[in-house]
Amino acid sequence: MDRTVKVDTYYGSLEGMLAKYDKYARQDAFHGTTLNEFCAWQKKMRNTLGDLIGLPYMESCPLNPSLIEVKEVALRSVLTYFAQYFGETQNTKTE
Repeated sequence: MDRTVKVDTYYGSLEGMLAKYDKYARQDAFHGTTLNEFCAWQKKMRNTLGDLIGLPYMESCPLNPSLIEVKEVALRSVLTYFAQYFGETQNTKTE
């Protein structure tokens, strides 16, 4: 039994996102001059950002982390990994 569905037309999201950006871009920029105006704007923007990333639709869960595993590694290995991953921006020698 073949479960693959053939799709003839694909609709990408980039075109729609660019249209929304052009329509709404920079409408909420801060134009105030006082600390109180900034604090009010900041509160509004945090709510707007939360709505944009879908916070109202996310389920909450209890914050009760537990330690699953502990591994000991050589410091040199960790430094070498970060130097390779992030680019060698500082001296990775250990004493």
